[in-house]
Amino acid sequence: MTKNVFLAIIIISLMIWITWRMFFKKQNRAHRPFPEAWKVILKNEVRFYRLLSPRDKDRFEQMVLNFLDKITITGVETEIDDTDKLLVASSAIIPLFEFPDWEYRNLNEVLLYDNYFNQEYETRGEERNISGMVGSGAMNRMMILSKPALHQGFENTNSKSNVGIHEFIHLLDKSDGETDGIPEVIMEQQYVIPWLKMMHNEIREIKSGHSDINPYGATNEAEFFSVISEYFFKRPLLLKKNHPELFEILEKVFRID
Repeated sequence: MTKNVFLAIIIISLMIWITWRMFFKKQNRAHRPFPEAWKVILKNEVRFYRLLSPRDKDRFEQMVLNFLDKITITGVETEIDDTDKLLVASSAIIPLFEFPDWEYRNLNEVLLYDNYFNQEYETRGEERNISGMVGSGAMNRMMILSKPALHQGFENTNSKSNVGIHEFIHLLDKSDGETDGIPEVIMEQQYVIPWLKMMHNEIREIKSGHSDINPYGATNEAEFFSVISEYFFKRPLLLKKNHPELFEILEKVFRID
């Protein structure tokens, strides 16, 4: 076999592979029927979905299906049902609703625990105060969520907290290589410096006791970004009233009006 023939075979094979990948991706993105029972669950449990237009509801549903195709959701010492899976998927999709082609490539599996847990991932014993965690080391590409906390984040519409959204914001933040409170994969460059200034000013306000933002947000920049994003998606009108500049820049970052 001559060198030119060998190169031609490689090029043709590569073109066939690329074409197949594009076709598969297109098929995967094709519109698929969404179970009516799941629509009822989303309507009852997810306020963000409930307030969408019919067209955007359909887009949300397709994003749910694509997420569930790629991410495994596993119950650890607890049974999980469709509601649990849909709440996990909704937590992932809400922050990225205006980025339909973005995927959590740094996640393979979400583990749902039956309770709060500690640093050793134990749900029994002392110091069980963790409701969610993005895994590292041996737990890399995994997320752990307390199932009761996950549900509470959607049920309590008066709170500013949602542990599912909080942890997926961490994954979003982490996807650029650093968990630093600056989501470079979605934040346009012109907003980075204003965001840093606002973030550090508000962390000082939290530490001085002059802010209604969850004090956990003052832990570091990464936690501030997750905490303020929860606030933005759970109580947007309250955030707009109390922190108009933060609200405005988050609208631009997440592209949500």
